[in-house]
Amino acid sequence: MYDFDQFVDRRGTTSIKRNFQNSFGQQDGLLPFWIADTDFPTAPAVVDALKKRCEHPVFGYADPLPSTFQAI
Repeated sequence: MYDFDQFVDRRGTTSIKRNFQNSFGQQDGLLPFWIADTDFPTAPAVVDALKKRCEHPVFGYADPLPSTFQAI
């Protein structure tokens, strides 16, 4: 199981919800629930799967594999 309690400070990392909080009328210190973004690192299994897929030279539309539906 992945630890979703590990916090990553996103200020100064081009995070819209952190860097532009005041320009959207929100005060400092409030939790910015107005945008669907996370403050925890991506699970290593997801990063590894993306790296593996990026090794293939073609990015196009594909027919989903049966394993895709099994994962859902």
